Order: sequence, then structure tokens, then C-alpha cells
Amino acid sequence: MELKDKKIIAVIAHPDDETLGCGGLLSKASRLGADCKVVLPLKRTNERKTDSWLDEIDHFKLACKQLGATPVILDDLISDELASSNIQKIAKSISEHVAWADLVLCHWKGDIHHAHQSIAKAVELATRPFRTAKTVMCFEIPTSTEQGFENTFNPNCFVLLDETDNGNKKMAMSHYQTEIFPGRTPDDLEWQMRYRGSQTGSKYAEAYTIVRYFL
Repeated sequence: MELKDKKIIAVIAHPDDETLGCGGLLSKASRLGADCKVVLPLKRTNERKTDSWLDEIDHFKLACKQLGATPVILDDLISDELASSNIQKIAKSISEHVAWADLVLCHWKGDIHHAHQSIAKAVELATRPFRTAKTVMCFEIPTSTEQGFENTFNPNCFVLLDETDNGNKKMAMSHYQTEIFPGRTPDDLEWQMRYRGSQTGSKYAEAYTIVRYFL
């Protein structure tokens, strides 16, 4: 799969998911000349975050800049706690961005977080093959994807990364000081990239599951 000069969107549930899940790919693709966007259709609404939402959006913009991506914050944000009952609305809200893209990145459907699941279902709905032929890849989120009773994430695609991508991903995560805790620190992200790299004979990599692919 060629990333050079492609149009790529990542559809995420929360600020920081773009960094945790596909920060390395966004960094690599943008350096190759791809036009990368990160689409945010939800607003985090739990009590711990409500007062810091505007700060979190500022951090999101800084992280996207570090990764070479354009942040796209939709006008009518849906509360993340209501995401599972608004899947069709989310799918409609992201449809113009899906239509623009060559490659769509999103959460894995089996993540333990309900908002992650809802984004995956909305992207699944927005990329129905009889409507549009879009390649879709799902990423893993540390402290979410692997936290269920069963881990159903089985990667069939690895994106090889270098020191620059590793550094960009770690620096992007450093902007999210309120989101850094064990399993999600910049050093933890490097460990994850090294682990996925060790599975592919490279120093760093990110793992994905290709769920739609068109030749």
C-alpha cells in the first residue's frame, strides 16, 4: 500500500486517540507528501474532563501539528456518552470527509470503550462498499484494545516507522499531560512500537487490521 501523496483521514473518539492509535502512520505519511486529516465528531463528557475540554482541544491541535495532520473538529459534536445511540448521525457527519479520503483509519470494533466501538460502527456504515470503495484500516489503542475479556485485535498490516516517526509520536503524546498514565506514557508508546517492530524485523512499527481493501 503506497502512502505517498494519498489523502488520509483518521476518525477518532477522543483527542489523543490519533496519537495513541496511528500517530506513527500519520507522521510517516505526511513526510511522504500525504494530505492527512484527523476528524473528531465526539466531545468527551465525563466529569473529570468537562472543565478542561477547551484545553484538550488546544492539545489536540498541537499533537496534530506535530504529526503533520490537519485537525478537523466537527461543528455539532456528539457527547461521547451518547455515541452508541447516534451511530447513524456520526456516520452522516463524517461522510464528506470519508468521500474525500483514499484511506480511512479508525478504532477497532472490539475495543472495550463504547465510544471507540461507536466510531468503528459509524465508519463501517459510512464506507459500505455498494456506496463507496474506500480502504479502511483499524488501529489499536493502548489501555483499551487489549482490556476486554477477549482480545480480538489480530493485525494483518504493519506500518514500518523510523526514529523521526517514533519521536513525533512521543512528542505528540507529551502534549496530553492530563491523559498520560501507565500504559499510555510516551515511553510506553515507544515500547509498543518496538514490540510491533520486533514482530516485523524492524526497529519500530504500528499494527493495523485492514477491514476493507480495494484493488
